[in-house]
Amino acid sequence: MPQEIRVLQCSSISCNCYQVDIVKKANKWQCKICGLKQSVFKEIFRGNGAECRAKVQQLNLERGKRQQERDMNDIDLLVELEKGMDDIKELVPENIGTQKNGKQSKWSKYVDENIFASNSKESPLENSYNNVQSRQQQSLNKCSFPPSTPSDPQFGAKSNSKWQNYL
Repeated sequence: MPQEIRVLQCSSISCNCYQVDIVKKANKWQCKICGLKQSVFKEIFRGNGAECRAKVQQLNLERGKRQQERDMNDIDLLVELEKGMDDIKELVPENIGTQKNGKQSKWSKYVDENIFASNSKESPLENSYNNVQSRQQQSLNKCSFPPSTPSDPQFGAKSNSKWQNYL
């Protein structure tokens, strides 16, 4: 009696492959690609080993072509969106902070920089990091203690406390 084999599709979103599986009494199987244990929802094909392998190859090839088409459509969509963003950047005026009559806008004092026309080579994250570093350095300069001198009464005195090393 020849062994019956069936073709199943993995229900995992990341895998979604077609695979062969030996027909068993239990309706459970494990995907050989992603390792997900699952129940049999739909049996696509049943037959002997050679027929099922050929069917799996055909179904996976079709699935791969559909996925490749979807990826190409996504790439085309991204290219179109980038072109659209370039068009929007061209349409945005350079003088966003000023009004038509030449006066400074009331909102411009609340805006740090022009978002659309970023001419600096550093990213906003690098700018904020550099600003934080400069503020820390300034606060350290303000809080620095003058070095102890020989005229200082504690200069030559030996301390009994270990905490003096950390103060």
